Amino acid sequence: MCNDLDFYMKPIVLVTGFGPFDHHPVNASWEAVKLMNKEAIEDKHRIELVTLEIPVTYQNVDEFVPALWETHEPKLMIHVGVSSIANCFTLETQAHRKGYQRQDYFEQCPANHICTAEGAIRIHTKLNVERIYISANISTTRLSA
Repeated sequence: MCNDLDFYMKPIVLVTGFGPFDHHPVNASWEAVKLMNKEAIEDKHRIELVTLEIPVTYQNVDEFVPALWETHEPKLMIHVGVSSIANCFTLETQAHRKGYQRQDYFEQCPANHICTAEGAIRIHTKLNVERIYISANISTTRLSA
């Protein structure tokens, strides 16, 4: 039997989906996150699962994502997204601060197509993505850069 203190000591896993953007009033990434069975996942993995919708705005992400780390202090944060060019399940292995050419929800694009967030131009995951694919029984090994 769990006491209240045990609940608060569970590691937090934060999963985000994204809000509306461009000509898409409903973002499939957030719809997928909402389908997660929170109680079953928490019980199985002994975690506290936090799910949030992130607005698709360049300015907001610069402020919102760092605030999520400070507020929730998650052990793991997963951002669920969708791609019009993906033909299979993919796990991104790196993130970039530059190359943003599409407009956000407010029809804005960052100056010089570079995200203003502080940090490296490119960051790589420390997770063993190949092992995640194998553990999840995903037949593809296509990784997204």
